[in-house]
Formats: sequence, structure tokens, C-alpha cells
Amino acid sequence: MTPRWRELLLASHRRYTGANGDALAGSATYSLLVGLVPVLLLVGAVLGWAGVADSTVAGAVRTAADRTLPREVALVVEAAAADLGRPLTWVSTAIVLWLSVRSVRALRTAFRAVCGQDNGSGNPVADNLRDVWLAAAAHAAVALAVVLVDAAPGRLAGEVVGAVLLLGLVGGAMWLLPWPDERRPSAARTARAAVAATVVVVLLGTLGGAYLDATMPGRSAVFGLVATLVATALWVSVSVRAALRALSIASVVEEWARPAPPDDRALWVVVPAYDEAAGIGATLVALAAQQDRGFRLVVADNGSTDGTVGVVEAFAATAPFAVHVVVETERGVGWAVDAGVRFAIAHGAQLLARTDADALPRPDWTARIRDRFARGAEVVAGASVPRRDEHPTVLERWVLPAVQRLLAVYGRYRGEHRGPDYLAPYVLTHGHSFALTADVYERCGGAERQRLEEGSEDVELLNRARRVTPHVVRADEVVVENSLRRLRSWGVRRTLLWYWDRRYVPATPEEVHVR
Repeated sequence: MTPRWRELLLASHRRYTGANGDALAGSATYSLLVGLVPVLLLVGAVLGWAGVADSTVAGAVRTAADRTLPREVALVVEAAAADLGRPLTWVSTAIVLWLSVRSVRALRTAFRAVCGQDNGSGNPVADNLRDVWLAAAAHAAVALAVVLVDAAPGRLAGEVVGAVLLLGLVGGAMWLLPWPDERRPSAARTARAAVAATVVVVLLGTLGGAYLDATMPGRSAVFGLVATLVATALWVSVSVRAALRALSIASVVEEWARPAPPDDRALWVVVPAYDEAAGIGATLVALAAQQDRGFRLVVADNGSTDGTVGVVEAFAATAPFAVHVVVETERGVGWAVDAGVRFAIAHGAQLLARTDADALPRPDWTARIRDRFARGAEVVAGASVPRRDEHPTVLERWVLPAVQRLLAVYGRYRGEHRGPDYLAPYVLTHGHSFALTADVYERCGGAERQRLEEGSEDVELLNRARRVTPHVVRADEVVVENSLRRLRSWGVRRTLLWYWDRRYVPATPEEVHVR
């Protein structure tokens, strides 16, 4: 599973829990269970009005239940089928219709919530008429399903037809119950969500039935009755949750697929630099090649003794954006970052992105950062991959990033990264692919003014930002290629210990700044 999919699942989980999905699923389960027998009675009555004999209706319901439902659920339906021949009075018909509409209402409330939609339109008459129409459509679909499954030649064919019809019922509910606006997933995404939910429902029924078949022999009749009722309730409950989860994922994917509204806030890119005359030119070229060049660049020179400033000034003469140089003589990357950022804010920066003087942002780096800000993020932690022009080995390309992700999981659960004062979870962050709003930077106090060997100012800045905003995202599509020179100079062990709270620090400042 790619990091993007992990982020998708987390976002859909937030959507589901934010909508109180479990509570809504419980309400829908209760309504469906209470309405199960009344629905069967109404279906039987509809088929009876169509001229089908009561015994034929009961037999068809029993056959369809046996071929499509888990055994324990089928037993409940088959028991209820014995009463299908009894005529419905006006009172019982009204109760059946009310229970049917109640079940539809519970389901549409849940489905709309996980799509981020309002429950009602504001017009109670129109809402109730829509629920009645949906209930009538559901009864017609169930009646048709019973007839088709019963008519299938043999059990296997009936099971296949039943699975296809179940898919149609689930997909139809996912499509018809939410409001037909931009928050409802497209037909294709709804279909994929319906397939996923149906597979879960079928597998759950199959595995659950096999489990009960293996554990029921020797049990008492009372235990068997209770087990049947519990299994029926559990199957319906988990099936509803599976449908809601699948629709929630489809809804989030639909939302992500829509273009973000344009964000024209002033973006500045900050690059701290110390004695980078030999390599900063490549970084500047990568920034000049950005698809979105609507930003200003400030290079925070940390008292370089080589020609770093000269390289930047020469680039500024032909750069496709404004370039500024800020000199910070107090040695330390934290000092340089803070000086560059505060210069940018003082000159109108509203959005801030940071990379390093030995890193190469991908051509869509600033565009994707803007997209994340446009979608509501206030802190964006981007991804890091090895520089391709340094020809990384298999170990450098795959193993080291995997270890970094493991350390990120460790960091997420460290005590100092957790607590009630944090408004957002800890995420893996790299100083050379990081962005945040100017408002968050000022409110959190900015970067820690410290030397490189004293700590990770990027992690500290992330933690400070997490204390003032919940809108922190890990964005794996915001990619910067980072230099491997430290890894190749120090080796894997020392490099990992360096990133692990500076458990390894070189003996001299010159060794810290690998060139």
C-alpha cells in the first residue's frame, strides 16, 4: 500500500468517525432488523397482488434466502416466510410501510453523512415523499430479486445470481440515497465501492456460517437460538459498516479528484545555505524549472566563506522570480531558517516553503504545495527521495527510506511527540521538503535557533506547529530529491544515529557540514 493510500484511508476514517459512522450504522442495523419481517410480509403481499399463490411466494422466499443469505440469517427469513400467506389489514399495512420508510431513512442518513452531506433538504414534505419513493423502489427490487433467485437453475446458479443482485442493491442504495451533488461519488467510484462492500458482505456470511457450523454441534437449542439471532444482528451490522466505510472512501477520493480552488496567497521559498557554492546552482535551476513559478525566493546565507552568495546573485540576474539574499552570521541552520522566514514574512509572505541548498525539488513541488494549502492544510510535510544524479544504489534508494519510515512510526508513539497539547498527529518530516503558513509560523514561535549538531530544527518546528493547528498533513506527492553525501561520508549506522536525536555527532564542526 502506497503512502498515498494510507493517507486516503486515514482521511476516510476521519470522515467516517466525524460523521459518527458507528452510531449511524447501529441505528440502520436496528431499523433493518425491526423491519425485516414487515418487509417480507409486504413483499409477499405485492407478489400476491400480482397473482402469485401464497405457497409459491413462501417457497420462493425460502429458496432465495437459502441461496443468498448466511445460514443463520436464512433461518430467520425462512421462519418468517411461514406467515406470508396471512392477509394484511389497513393498520398492519400502515405499520409495515412506516417501518420500511424508517429503514430507508436510517440508511440515507448514514450514507449522506459519510459523503459529508446534510441529512435533509430543509423541506420535510419533500424529504418524506422521497423516502416513500425509495422504500417502494427497495420493495420492488427485493421482490424482483426473490423471483430471479428462485428461478435460477440450481443452487450454484442461484448463489451467483444472488451475489449479482446483492451488488445491484448495494450499489443502488449508494447511488440513490445520497444527494446528487458534487459530494456524491461518481457512478464509477460508487460501483467500485459497491463491489468492495459486497465482497465483504459475502465473505463475512460465508466465513461466519462455516464458523457456526463448526461450533454448533452439541450445543443446546437455546444456545442455537441465541447464536442465530446474534449472528443475524452481527452480519447485518458489519455489512452496513462495510457499505458505509466503502462509500466514505469513495467520497474522499471524489473530493480529492476535484481541482482545488485557486490559492493566490503570496508564496516564498526559503533556502538556508552554508558554503554551498559548488552545489547550490543545481538547486536554483530546479526551482527555476518549477511548473508554478509564482513565488519569491530568499536564500539565507549562514556566513559562507566561499562564493555561495555570488552564485545566488548571478542566478538572480536571469531568474524567473524575485531572489533575495539574507545574511545570518550566527552559525546554525535554525538561525538561518528563522532569519530567512522572518524576512519573507516582513515582505508579505503568507505561505512558506523550505528546501535545502543541496536538494532538488521536483518540477511540480511548489504547485503541489499550493494545492495542499488550497485544500485547507496549514502545515505540509513533503517526501524525500535520493537524488537521481548521484546514482543511488538499491540500498540507498529503497532500504534507507524504509528505515526512515520505521523511525517515523517510532516517533509517532514517542512520549515527547504525544500529549493533549498536540492538535495533530506526528508525521514524518524533512526540512528540505516542508511548508507552512506564515500565520502558523508566527503563532508557534518559529524555528528553533540552534546549530545543526544541536538538534533537528525541522522536527521541533513541526511539533511547535502541531500545538497551534490540527491541519497538518503528510504529503507524499510533494517530492524533493535529497543529497546522499552525508550517508556516503558517514555510513548507514552513523547517519541513522544522527537523525535519531543526534546520537552520533562528528567531533568537529567541519565534519558536521559534509561537502
